[in-house]
Amino acid sequence: MEKYVDEFMQFIRMEKGLSANTQEAYSNDIVQWLNFLDSVDLEEKDAIFEYLHFLKEAGLSVTSVSRKITSLRMLYAFLVSNKYIKESPVDAIELPKLPKYLPHCLSIDEVTNLIDATDYNKASIRDRALLEVLYGCGLRVSELTGLNVSDIEFREGFLKCFGKGSKERWIPLGKMALEALSNYVRSERNLLLKVNSEKALFLNRRGKRISRIAIWKMVQKVAQVSGLEKEISPHTFRHSFATHMLDSGADLRVVQELLGHASLTTTQIYTHVSKEQLYKVYQNYHPRNQKQYEESA
Repeated sequence: MEKYVDEFMQFIRMEKGLSANTQEAYSNDIVQWLNFLDSVDLEEKDAIFEYLHFLKEAGLSVTSVSRKITSLRMLYAFLVSNKYIKESPVDAIELPKLPKYLPHCLSIDEVTNLIDATDYNKASIRDRALLEVLYGCGLRVSELTGLNVSDIEFREGFLKCFGKGSKERWIPLGKMALEALSNYVRSERNLLLKVNSEKALFLNRRGKRISRIAIWKMVQKVAQVSGLEKEISPHTFRHSFATHMLDSGADLRVVQELLGHASLTTTQIYTHVSKEQLYKVYQNYHPRNQKQYEESA
């Protein structure tokens, strides 16, 4: 089980981009659950109800209990999706949903500074292309690492990626992303390539497909070099892509398609950021608001 937990913690760090505090909370919740289980079967449904009763008897608030069950939901969903177990016993538990928190987002200047900070590295051409594509296309990091050279249509300016459930989608490549990608393929990829049959687009120093861990470490390094004090992950670029698109007036359904969201509801979390932008514009430009300001000055 320890191996599965280690894989899960790596998953929430690299793929989900959760903060260090959230990762620690998940880890503590899972350790507490495993200690409670002791030698009981992981898939024993009665155990989860007993655990819920135990938490309530301990005097935990509804919010705390919900968070602990949410941790277990994510763990078991990971175990099921990787076929380590057949079904999740946590699915039988119904609790009030926790409020959705707005994902972290970078400003346009912060994104620019991060991309420029790749120059510290010997592999700066590759890393710049990685970040340009990550931000320019709003990809999940797993989609980025899964790209092959054949997935890029340089002439048309599109890339093909496979999202959740192996669903295929085509995404336009912006000018900066296309330029950085073309530069990488013409130069640095050839230097990294060890075997001509290698299909992966982004390669590591051994000439193999780059890993999510390597990209996560690179993002942490460029954040440090750029002087960014926010805690970010590769997923932050995806959040920033969606937010900046909507703030610039992009249609919500178009952004949904670009992100590969099955439901429009998932995409709508980014509209809250856009509402903040709309409020600022209203405050600055609406004539009635300006008059009111002048009268009160």
